[in-house]
Formats: sequence, C-alpha cells, structure tokens
Amino acid sequence: MNIELLQGSLPVAEHPGLDSTDPRFADIATLAQDGQHAEAAALSEALLAEGIYDIRLICFFLYGYWLENGLASLLPVVDSLNNVLLDNWPAIGPEGNLNTSLEKSLDWLFRQILKKLQYEESKKSPLWQQWQTNAEVVEIDTILAAGEQLSDGITRQHPDKAAELTAQWSKIEQWLISLRQLTDSPLEQEPPEAAPESDGADQNLADKASQQVAQAH
Repeated sequence: MNIELLQGSLPVAEHPGLDSTDPRFADIATLAQDGQHAEAAALSEALLAEGIYDIRLICFFLYGYWLENGLASLLPVVDSLNNVLLDNWPAIGPEGNLNTSLEKSLDWLFRQILKKLQYEESKKSPLWQQWQTNAEVVEIDTILAAGEQLSDGITRQHPDKAAELTAQWSKIEQWLISLRQLTDSPLEQEPPEAAPESDGADQNLADKASQQVAQAH
C-alpha cells in the first residue's frame, strides 16, 4: 500500500470526499464492518489515488496499511494523520458533515488499533513475541513524539471532541510505553569476579607438616 498518497501537499477539490449515499463508500464500509480490512483498505487506496480525500477513506486505508506493515508502521500512520489535520485540512471531505466524520473515523481507527494490540498481547501470540523482540526504544519514542502533534491536530480541527479522541489515542500511547519498558530493560550486570579459592590440598599438607613438627618436639 502506498502511504505516500497521504504525504506532502494534497490538492483541494471543489467538492472533497464522497457523499454518504455514494455506493463506493457503502461497499467499503460494509467490508470494514465485516472485518475485511485489507479489502476495505485497498478500495480506499484506489479512491485516494484518484484524489478523493475523505477522512473515512483515510482511516480505513491507514488501518489496513498498519495491519500489513506492522507495529513500527504506526509512525507513518500518525505522520499521515498529522499531514492531513495540520497541513491539508481544506482538501479533506466529506462536505457538510466533516466534524462528525472526523470524530467517528478517528475513534474507529484508534479503537481498532488498540483492540489488535491488546488481543495479540493477551494471547502471547507469535506476533506479540515479534513485537517484543523487534521493537526499538527510539522507534517507540518517535511515535510518542508524533502523537503529541496528533493531539494538537485533533484539538485544532475538532475542539469539541478533542478530549474524547485524544483519550483514545492515549490508551495506545500507554500500551506503547508498557512495551517500551519491556524493551528498555537494563542489561544484566556481570557478576563480580570471584576471589581465587585457596588450594585445599596444599592447606591439608601444611597442616599435617605442622602436626609432625609439633610431635617431633
């Protein structure tokens, strides 16, 4: 999936986004509701490639992209949202109902990501083991820093619901912080070098010699 579709400057259309009655949106929403996230993301990607920038399509696409590319790809996901919210908001639809769509779409995206993270952790799945093994502290810290910008962008575009949406994102941050603590465990210190042991055999010989000398006198 091409994340570059949501990077850089996005062209502003006269009527951005899709109408809620558009059958293309209905098809994508049905796929997502049925758990067919890869398919929903692929159809959303095709519309984004046509220059149809709709926050609902963006969130469907970003979730599929994240599922495909793994935990570390959460950084380009957040960066893309920041680019949309902070630098390209006039290009984003749907018209007439944008705030509600933003609220519902971000809430859905954050909940889906958190649900996936918590599920894999609860099962101690191979994917969870992979996250533990491959996650790097620097990567996690970079995601958390980008999340601060994300909170600013949400507050700027939807101040009425910013507290609720950022609270959802904060749950993901807390999960990442917990993973960071597992990843950032201090290196085990090497045990101090043991003092050289006395030679027991030599000591026994010395004791016997002392006894013999004492008996001779």
